[in-house]
Amino acid sequence: SLGHPKQAPHLKKRTISADHHRPSEAPYLNQWQEYMETFGNEHYPKELQQKKIRGHLRLMVAISKDGSLHQVEIRSSSGRPLLDQAAVRLVQKAAPFAPLPPEVAKEIDVLEIVRTWEFQGKQLHTT
Repeated sequence: SLGHPKQAPHLKKRTISADHHRPSEAPYLNQWQEYMETFGNEHYPKELQQKKIRGHLRLMVAISKDGSLHQVEIRSSSGRPLLDQAAVRLVQKAAPFAPLPPEVAKEIDVLEIVRTWEFQGKQLHTT
């Protein structure tokens, strides 16, 4: 008989958003948002520009202590697969991120950031 697969250690996670986060997380959240918007505008998906696709979706980006991308997940779709896929690819391309601040990393293993991403034709904005 096959042995049980070894269970991954349980990761301590915390989910934050623009409205719900701790003061200790605010600088990281702001820095991450600024970085993602700058990166997103520099690497704005060409296929969205060419096809003039606009829209918004809600993404969860999970970041490990060391800043590596743990997971990216669409929480609510834009209804346009091309836009959803472009957003996910953008996050994957932007990783790794800055490591979590020590005061945050001592409490959790993974920080999940949930934001709305608006693709406005030529510009990306997150809220």
